[in-house]
Amino acid sequence: HTSIEAARARDSRTMADPKKTERKQLETVLRFSKAIEDSMFGPKSGQKDIAKLVQEYTFHSQDGLLKVKTAMLFDSGIMLGRMCVNRFGKILPNAGPADLYRFRAMGNMKPLLILSANMFSQWFDYNGVLIHPECPGVWADIYISMKQNPELARNGGAELFAKQTVCWGDQKYRIHGKFYAYKQLADGCVMISKDLKKVYKVLGIGQPVGDIFKRGTWPSLVQMTMLPFCGVISYDGVLMGIPFDLTDDLKKKLKKVYDDAVANDTIIERIKISKEDKIKFDRQLEIIGLDKPQGEAKQSEAPKRKAAPVKTYKKSVQRAMAKIKSARRTDDIWVFRRFGYSEDENPNHMVGIISGNCGMPVDMFQSKKLEPTFDEVVLKLAKAVGKAGGAPSGFAVDHKPIVKELKDMLEPLIVSYYPPPSASEQAMFSSGGPPGGMGGGMPDCGMQ
Repeated sequence: HTSIEAARARDSRTMADPKKTERKQLETVLRFSKAIEDSMFGPKSGQKDIAKLVQEYTFHSQDGLLKVKTAMLFDSGIMLGRMCVNRFGKILPNAGPADLYRFRAMGNMKPLLILSANMFSQWFDYNGVLIHPECPGVWADIYISMKQNPELARNGGAELFAKQTVCWGDQKYRIHGKFYAYKQLADGCVMISKDLKKVYKVLGIGQPVGDIFKRGTWPSLVQMTMLPFCGVISYDGVLMGIPFDLTDDLKKKLKKVYDDAVANDTIIERIKISKEDKIKFDRQLEIIGLDKPQGEAKQSEAPKRKAAPVKTYKKSVQRAMAKIKSARRTDDIWVFRRFGYSEDENPNHMVGIISGNCGMPVDMFQSKKLEPTFDEVVLKLAKAVGKAGGAPSGFAVDHKPIVKELKDMLEPLIVSYYPPPSASEQAMFSSGGPPGGMGGGMPDCGMQ
């Protein structure tokens, strides 16, 4: 990673021969990609106990970095996730796996920002693509991909990654926000939340986080996503710089916050998972064949549920379903997306229907409650089909409880769940897309 960062230095002296520089950068990418496959876990020596693996991978050096093995597993998993979400979501239609490494090596971070944001939004739910029964998301896809690759599956690495990252599906354990990069210590970079309430210590992947910033830019304000892994905190590799006014008063406040955190031993170096959430995550692990939750009956021993009563639909809804299923099909995919996911964000309960082909609105409507009902979606879909002169080949809704019923009643239309945006996706697109500048003399985006 360090050589990649060095290769894309923007100093005019190193860019004197652009063609030569680009060739060296691409060679670095190829070496790095091969290193992932050839030296991830060393020689085969059989399956290891996961608890011992965690100890083996846990950071214990004093250079502000994840251990090399940990960094390679962590980084490979994230890059696999970006590839998976791009492969099925067609977010960057013409980009293959090699292009993603090339984007990073050449310093073109905006495509990776978009993929990362979508990756976290779809951690447990792809938009209509079933990868694994009951768990059709990026997380399960990464695990399955690692298991199918002998190099990535050595010594339990796939299982370790799955167990350490299952919590990333919950935004409580995926800390996204704005932070002041305050100083680089020997064992991590100090990041202070913008509201000055929390202080974190973050480890770099291929280089210390502080090495990304140029001299004279401390402190810097950045937007980032922190991630727990093997008992420490790292991040997804992407920093988005934010211009800000560094006043003398702010300098004093930041110093006081840091000094108080040191004195009171309140610097956050790891993220603990609650017992309640651990049970929830254990169930996700059980779905892909890892760790059955303790104290619960086996599925075969679970009491049988009574069959749900047959639902009777209003005549207007029945006519709407018939209209949708008999309409001419187009190659478009529509998305039902609410304008917000709380009463404060969406007091009028507005829902938009968006064309997946062109990104333009097809129609919009107002639901009675914050979450649209089955009847509302069917009636509004039939109306939109009439206006458009044809039905899409499939559509997605962002209210999960009605997805199965829509699938059952509107077959053969493809119906899928469209998960609400992650915090990183919301932040990135709330201002029209990834930021274009970093300010403070920093590059557009920093990434390890």
